[in-house]
Amino acid sequence: MAIGSDSAIHFFGTATSLEPTSGQSTVANNAFSAAGVADLDAFTNSDDAPEATFALEWQYSAGSLDAAPYVNLYAQLIAPGGLADEDPPDADFRRHFIGQWQFDTGAASSADMTDTIVGILPNTKTSQVYRFFIENQTGVTMSAGWDVVVTPRTIGPHA
Repeated sequence: MAIGSDSAIHFFGTATSLEPTSGQSTVANNAFSAAGVADLDAFTNSDDAPEATFALEWQYSAGSLDAAPYVNLYAQLIAPGGLADEDPPDADFRRHFIGQWQFDTGAASSADMTDTIVGILPNTKTSQVYRFFIENQTGVTMSAGWDVVVTPRTIGPHA
C-alpha cells in the first residue's frame, strides 16, 4: 500500500552518539550512570523535535541477568528557561523519565545487546540541552564502553 500525500509520516534528524571520547565507566546493578564522570555527552535538540529514538548498546562480562532485565533512561535539563541546571537524576530523584529498554534474560555475556525506545523530549525552550542518565536494573554490572544514540524525530505531512 502506498502512503498517500498529506498522510502523517515520521521525519528523522541526525543520529548522534552520546559516548564521550573518554568512554564511560561501568554501571553497577541498581545504580545510575555517574553524574560527575559525564558518562554521556550533552545533547542539544537543535531541531526542537518533540520526541526522539534512543538506542542503547552494552555488554556485561560476568553474572546472570535478572528475570526481567531493564535499563531506564532519564533526562536532566541544562539551563531550562535560562535558569540553573536541574539536579541530575538519582535513586531519590527520578524527574524526567524518558523510557525503558528491556532485554532478553537469555542473552549471553560479551554479546552486544541493543534495544531502541521512543521518548518524548521535555523541551522548555528552543535548542534545549539535555544530559541523559541510565539506571541499570539488569542484575549485572554493565561493562565500560556502553553507548546511547539519540535520533530526533517529528511528524509531518507526506509529500
